[in-house]
Amino acid sequence: MSNARNLSKFKPSSSGLVETTDIADDAVTGAKVENNPTIAGNLTVSGGFIPSATTAGKNMIVNGAMRIHQRADTLTNTPKAVDRFQLVKNNLDTANFSERHYVAGEAEVREFGGDSLEIKCTTADTNIGSAELIHIRHQMEAQFLRRLAWGTANAKTTTLSFSVYSNVTGTYAVVFQTVDGTARNISATYTISSANTWERKTITIVGDTGATIDNDNGLGLEISWILSAGSNYTSSNPNGAWANKSDTRFAFGHNVNIASAVNNVFYLTGVQWEEGSVATPFEQESPDLTLIKCLRYFYKPNTEDNFMGSLMAPDGNANDFIGAINFPVQMRSQPAYTGTPVENGSADTLGGQTSVDTNRACLSFVRMTNDGNAARRGLNIRGEVSAEF
Repeated sequence: MSNARNLSKFKPSSSGLVETTDIADDAVTGAKVENNPTIAGNLTVSGGFIPSATTAGKNMIVNGAMRIHQRADTLTNTPKAVDRFQLVKNNLDTANFSERHYVAGEAEVREFGGDSLEIKCTTADTNIGSAELIHIRHQMEAQFLRRLAWGTANAKTTTLSFSVYSNVTGTYAVVFQTVDGTARNISATYTISSANTWERKTITIVGDTGATIDNDNGLGLEISWILSAGSNYTSSNPNGAWANKSDTRFAFGHNVNIASAVNNVFYLTGVQWEEGSVATPFEQESPDLTLIKCLRYFYKPNTEDNFMGSLMAPDGNANDFIGAINFPVQMRSQPAYTGTPVENGSADTLGGQTSVDTNRACLSFVRMTNDGNAARRGLNIRGEVSAEF
């Protein structure tokens, strides 16, 4: 009887082809549909399309397309040339590098706008010492990683994908390292096979059931792309598993020295880190939204002399006043202010007694002078603020 009921849902037509009228309503279930099917042509869905996992906000990396570079113009060498990414140089003897925002023209990176981080060797070191380490680092806020459920039995697997370009081929390492909570790390390798060619790379790591990431605005995790590493960082094989932090696991399998010759280059862009074991297409995000995310950690006005705003003294009180300059967004923590407030219309430093205070929302100033100079009626605020880790 059971077979008869099943057969009643499927009655082949006389043509021998399966047509719409041959299949009863709701007769084809999800279990009978091939995993990852390929459809030749357009697929039209008359009802709502509900994805099994979220797509907006899937990328946990901030500025993975390398579009935001507040600290310097394109092709200008400066530390942290691209927001949220930093070249880290530990215990170097002679090697040195430039760090710039770069716009590439190759078709392979047009979907990222062509923006990339460029690392170029300016002083070579052909013999990397055991304690030397060169890597690109991306730091992530702890509270934004709670979605991964690490430290529980439901710890989620994640996948990192990115595009790289270098004239130095070989095996490179990437390391994930939790910082606050429980300090743990795991590393993996990828290969640049063709010199001077953009290549897309994918690394999948298991969720860490042993890690505890704090639910706060502190440093939760770092992802590092290794460029050169001494033997102190390459001697222990992580075997695809998390363990308590050890420098010997940091760059296992890495066999490339980006400092081997002047003008060696390494470009990075299209960085995406997402839940799951499959790398999905890169999440496109408007530059305005990416900038808002970056401003949580660093703010440098895109104005002449880094002008933030003016504070004007009230009428009848030309010398003493209190005022504040608000930041575009609330910053991660109380930021450090770097700059010089100057008299309105003057390049001289501020006269009188002044106090400067910062909080996550604004800069505040107090000025008190008793020299009777009525011309001092305003204060131009210039500079930058940083709430980086």
